[in-house]
Amino acid sequence: MIRKIALLALLCVSLSAWASPIPMDTMELRLGGDMDFSNAEGKMDFLVDSGLGYFVWDDIELGGFLDWGYNGSDMGYGFGGFGEFNFDLDSFVTPYIGFKLGYFFGDFYVKNFVLTEYYVGSKFFVSESVAPYLELYYDLASEDAYVQNNEAKNYDVGLRVG
Repeated sequence: MIRKIALLALLCVSLSAWASPIPMDTMELRLGGDMDFSNAEGKMDFLVDSGLGYFVWDDIELGGFLDWGYNGSDMGYGFGGFGEFNFDLDSFVTPYIGFKLGYFFGDFYVKNFVLTEYYVGSKFFVSESVAPYLELYYDLASEDAYVQNNEAKNYDVGLRVG
């Protein structure tokens, strides 16, 4: 039992060796997305979320994004900017909060709209330069652009991984 605890402690220490604030002048390439298994037509929607960010100060990132959505018959696109603050916890897990502002258009969406998104998440550093992430987002659109239970709404909540 003591060996298992010691091994677990060593593993935690070795994982935290990658922990440090994300320094200024670092660039981040992001690739993620989300899926909706039950859209209004009974098909699966997916959205690919890509972006490029630049850390203007330690743990503070600004950047741009491009999105592409497809539901089996229609495509949609989005672009805009984002800002993010990463919390330095001296751990391989880095929680963050962010804000996104963009414009979305195409047949994939019910209407063309301006999007304001707020999100919280965590990056899980598996090496010094690779970190899968999981985030919870709240979207607020300028139009009733999201179909939920056969009713158009101007907001959406979901999970995104990347």
